[in-house]
Amino acid sequence: MLTADLFFQELVRLNNLRPRRPTLLMNTENVEWANSTYFCKNVYWTFDTSKSNDSLFLYNCYLTVKSADCDYCLESELCYECTDAYKCYNCNYLNHCENMRDSYFCTWSSNCHDCFGCINLKNKSFCIFNRQLSEAEYKQLLPKYLAWKPEDVLKEVGTLGHRFPWTQTNEQGNINSSFGNYIYYNKNCYLCFDASKNENSGYLYDAHDNKTCFDIDSSGECQLSYEVSDSTSLFNCDYVIWSGHCQDSSYVIDCGNCKYCFGCTGLKNMQYCILNRQLTREEYERIVPLLQAEINSRNFGWGPLKY
Repeated sequence: MLTADLFFQELVRLNNLRPRRPTLLMNTENVEWANSTYFCKNVYWTFDTSKSNDSLFLYNCYLTVKSADCDYCLESELCYECTDAYKCYNCNYLNHCENMRDSYFCTWSSNCHDCFGCINLKNKSFCIFNRQLSEAEYKQLLPKYLAWKPEDVLKEVGTLGHRFPWTQTNEQGNINSSFGNYIYYNKNCYLCFDASKNENSGYLYDAHDNKTCFDIDSSGECQLSYEVSDSTSLFNCDYVIWSGHCQDSSYVIDCGNCKYCFGCTGLKNMQYCILNRQLTREEYERIVPLLQAEINSRNFGWGPLKY
């Protein structure tokens, strides 16, 4: 009879038999010098990034296109030297901004376009250092300020920033999701960080488009899942590391397109497996409920498993 102790002992052995991946890349094309990069194309020197194209020097970005030197940018395009930018287009040197277009050196601003060196603006356009200008005046003065050295502009913006309070959290468009930071358009979520478009979830970090999930990091598009890391497109899974497109599975590592797997590593396109051994559906459904009940009753969690 397979007990919880024997299960974890064998799972640790299986995990130790597999060589560790030098880099974590999934469904990428023409990707060099990258790690923890998923579903990306034509990116260079990119880390903790997914679904981004034609970019370089990115860290922790999601759905970012034709951009460079950006950190924590989401759904943005044609951006350079931006940090914590959400839905921005053709912008340079933004910091904590949302829904910006054709703007430069702005901080804590949202829903603006054609702004330069502004702080804490909402729904504005054609402003330079928070001064409202006409469209003609803005276009006349912009080349002059664009010729400044970046450090000179940032110094001026820093001086301007002393006139405004700094909020302790960064959030936009959330519903009943008060606890967390850098959260955008989440609904009924609790203690989320660097997260967007999640629903009915909690304890998320660097997570996007998840529903009814808890204790997840660096993962997206999962449903009904718990204790997940570096994974995508899971359904009803728990204790998962570096796996994608799996369902109804537990304690799986580096698996893809699997369902009804329990305690497996390195499997692809498999079902009804326990500890990498193929079983019949009847055998699987007889063993797993008993094993899972013992693991839960003893509150094993991850057990001795390390990755």
